[in-house]
Parts: sequence; C-alpha cells; structure tokens
Amino acid sequence: MIRDSETREVNGALQRALFDEAIPSLCLGLCMVLVSGAMLYDNDSFHQLILWGGSIVLLSAVRVALVCWVRSRNVGPISVKLYNGIMALTGALWGATILLWSAELTLVDQLIIALLPVLAALGGLLSLGHWPPTYTAFIGAMLVAMIFSMSAQADESFARLLIPLALIATGCLYCSYRLYLQKRETLLLRLRNQDALRSKDEFLARMSHELRTPMNGVLGMARMLAKTPLNREQQSLVATLNQSGTDMLDLVSDLMDAASLASNDIRLVPEPCDPCELTRAVVNDYQRLIASKGLTLDLKLDAGIPACIDLDKARWEQICRKLLDNALNFTEKGRIRVQLSGIDDHLVLVIHDSGCGIEASQLQAVKEVFHQVRPDARRRISGVGLGLPIAQSLVDLMSGELQIASELGKGCCVTVSVPMVTVAAQPVDTTEPDSTNTREVVEDLTKAVPDVVIHTEEKQTPVLPVRVLVAEDNPVNQLVIEATLEDLGCEITLVENGLEALAALQTSAFDIVFMDCQMPELDGFEASRQARENGCQLPIVAVTANAVAGDRERCLAAGMDDYVSKPFAEEDLKHMLDKWLDCPDLQTPSAHAA
Repeated sequence: MIRDSETREVNGALQRALFDEAIPSLCLGLCMVLVSGAMLYDNDSFHQLILWGGSIVLLSAVRVALVCWVRSRNVGPISVKLYNGIMALTGALWGATILLWSAELTLVDQLIIALLPVLAALGGLLSLGHWPPTYTAFIGAMLVAMIFSMSAQADESFARLLIPLALIATGCLYCSYRLYLQKRETLLLRLRNQDALRSKDEFLARMSHELRTPMNGVLGMARMLAKTPLNREQQSLVATLNQSGTDMLDLVSDLMDAASLASNDIRLVPEPCDPCELTRAVVNDYQRLIASKGLTLDLKLDAGIPACIDLDKARWEQICRKLLDNALNFTEKGRIRVQLSGIDDHLVLVIHDSGCGIEASQLQAVKEVFHQVRPDARRRISGVGLGLPIAQSLVDLMSGELQIASELGKGCCVTVSVPMVTVAAQPVDTTEPDSTNTREVVEDLTKAVPDVVIHTEEKQTPVLPVRVLVAEDNPVNQLVIEATLEDLGCEITLVENGLEALAALQTSAFDIVFMDCQMPELDGFEASRQARENGCQLPIVAVTANAVAGDRERCLAAGMDDYVSKPFAEEDLKHMLDKWLDCPDLQTPSAHAA
C-alpha cells in the first residue's frame, strides 16, 4: 500500500528528473538536426528543411530557458505543464518531417527521413520515458503531426510507413510505462529505506535519552551519597552501586555505538594531540582494577612517536579501553603489556596478555558482533561480545588494521595500526622538564598502586566566581547538576525549559550556560539558536542524554559551543568551566553578561 505522502515524494522526484536529464536529450536532438541537414541539403526540400530545423532550434532554446529557470527554483505543477506543452510542440515538429518526403528523393534520403521520428521517439524514451504524461504528449503530438502532414502530401508512398511507425510509437509508450513502474519502485524502496534509517536514528536517540537520563540520576545521587558521612559497610554499598551503574552505562554506550557503526553514522573528528599522553592516561585509569586482580601492567612508549599528531582522541581512547577490557577479562594471572610505537608513518598499539588465549578457528569470529569465545567451565566470561567488533569498526574507520595473534592457553596479542598524520606541536611551557629525550620508557604501573580504599573527594573551587545558568527539566537531574556545580563553587540559576532560559538571559548576568537539549515548551536547540540571534555571546554547553552519532554536530549547528553527555561526572563539568573560562573573551565575569 503506497501512502499519499510517498506518492507525492516519488512523483516530485520523477518530475525533477525531467529537468535534470533535459540537456543530454537536447544535445542529441540538435545533433540529429545537423546530421539530417548535412545529408539532405542538396535536394528540392532544402527550404522546408531549413524551416523545420530552425523551428526545432528555436524551440530547444525555449526549452533550455525553462530548464534553467526551474533548476533555480522548485519544480511545481505549472512548470511541468509548460514543459509538457513544449515537448508536445517538439514532438509535432519531429512528426512534421513527412513534409520533407518526396518520391523523387533517393532511397537513402527517404530512409533518413523515415528514421528521424523513430530516432526522436527512442531518444525521448531515454529522457522522458520515466514520466508517462510528458512522453505521451510528445509521442501523441508526433503521430498527429505525421497524419496531418501525410494528408497534405500527393505522394502516398509514405503512407505505407505509417502503420509500422504507429506500432513503434505504441511500443515506446509501453516501454515508457514499464520504465515508470521500475523507477517508481526504486524510488519507493529508497524512500522507505531512508524513512527506516531516520526512524532507527530517532529510536536510538530516544532510547539513549530515556536510558541515560535516569542513569545520570542514579550515578549522580551515588556520588552525592558518597560525600556524606558513611561507615565502611555503607561505603562499600555505595561503591557497588556506583560500579553497577557505570557497567550499565558502558553496556548502553556499546549498544548505541554498535548500532551507529553498523549504519556508518559515526564520523571521525581528528584534532592535534599527543598519542603517548593520551594512551598513558587511558592505561592509568586501569591501574587499580588490574592491581586488584593481582596482575602486573607494563607500559612502553617508544621514542620515535611524534609529540603531536592528528587523531580522534575520543575514538582512540575507546579503542584502547575496549582492548584493555578484553585483556583484563581473559587474564587471571600474569601480566598485561601495552606498547605504543611509530612504524612507517603508522601509530602502532600492541596489547599482549597472558590470559587463556583464543583458538585459531575463532580468531576471525571474535570480531563479529555479539560473538564470545566459548568460556572454560571453570571460569566466567563477562561481556556481551561487543568490545572487539567496536574496536575493529573504529580501526577500519581510521583506515587502519587490527590483527589478533593467539594460541590457546598462551595468551593473546592484539595489534592496532592506524595512519599517523604529524602536525606542528602546540607551544609548551618552558618551565616544565623537557621529556623529548625520555619518551621511551617501560613502566610497571602496578607497583605504586596502594590498597584500594573508598575515600571522599576534595571539593575543588574554580579560580573565578562563576554564575551558571542551568536549563534542565528533569527534577532528579536538576538536583544532580545543582549539587555538582555548587561543589565547584558556582552560583546556579535553574530553569525548566528554553523559554525560561531565554527570559533569564535577558534579565540576569551569567558567565556560562549548561543547556539540556530535550525540554518542554522550547528545546535546547531552538533556545540556543534564538539566544544567538538575540546577541548572546555566552558559552553554551549542551548537556544531553542523546549521545548518538550526529548529536554533537547538531548541537554545534544550533549555536552551542560544546557538548557533555549524560551521565556526567564532576570532572566533566569542571573541565568545561576551566576550558571556557580560560578563553581570552572570558577574563572577567562581567564580560559575559547577556
């Protein structure tokens, strides 16, 4: 069942194709006029030939003018009707070639004149056949002109050709209808695929929002609870709650990333960075977890790696984390080694573990989504089989290569190689120690790790007193972001939708805005757009649960300056405050009054 909206969309696309494909058919028609003129110029019908050819050229000029006019505007019913009329006149001119017919002509000249309408009908099928109304007007006018022209001829020898020409025209009309059906089915499939992809994207965005919003409340409240006086048992319970929430969030993120990668929705955002420091920071995050399992973690950074390359930092960190998660999951004792090196303009990451290993028959299968290595009966393998497939897809996106070498019972070695584009290093503080000659290091990172304990983080206050406008409609998330920003020493004004945010920007002075994207009355996208139109120059940071591909770009396009996804940590908000308050335009709070 074809919906009315689909019919309108498909017919509009077919009508636009009339004008898109007009120029090639025009060129073909003019070539036919020139060739026929060159071959028939020396007969008695030369004057009629000049008149006929000139009429076609003039009508072609009108057709070109209409095509150019329509291409600069939208295709409408009037322009299509005008085009149908022009094509009917063009068909009549091609049908009028019978006026050039004469019994005194040579057999070759008679054949050329007889073939002209046939060639015109076939050429029109290529450019007009997908839209039967226009092609029918073209063919119908051609046949009518042929009949009237033949009645004016005293010579009846051409009448014998009328029946085969009519049969050819009928065949062309049938082919036009079949071509129309084929084009319509193709366009319908494409349109429905686009609708399906759009629905999938909307579903992912909605699911991401609906899952991340309560997760932000759970993890935020757990952090707030951890800062209150608790006994050891209560601290352990809070830590378990926080870890379980984090694991749940990681699973949601993996599912969203796998869906986005499967539909090629993720785009890389390379930026200058130090790959060694980036990799070191990721590995440092695993020190406590690896030490708690009694494992040893080694990190080696080779000296040949440039200090600054173009790299998508978030995706590189994601690759490192997925591979380290796998190594940690499958290693019960021994050592995990991480090595980063630069080889032939490629950044090469090698992660080697002493775990259970993988059978040779499963080395390719483990890269498939949701595939897991068959676990040993004596141990439990966690995860859902998304880590390696996501890492493989991200490496492919970077035009790199991921290889796995393993032997059952002897560990696993994963090698990632991605092209390395060196850029000019950023200026550094000369008071810091120069580390360019000491980049090649081998560190046993677990030796200095103390016993794992639960402690209360110290509150950190920004250097500047910051006045923050927060637009957030969810009551739980209001409590979370308000408490987090108050811990950072900020003065907070809370509003519940975009309209209230715009009103607050007009009546009060702020230094920065944290804007939720999905709100009633007026969402964060439109509120940010209107704020920019009103002359607001404040940094606007999106705080959204729609952490799917393209969401960051949508926020930036709406006039927002940065992006934080829910659930957020205190460090995320602190980073945004430091980043935007350190800008030259933000030297004093008064400089940002709306």
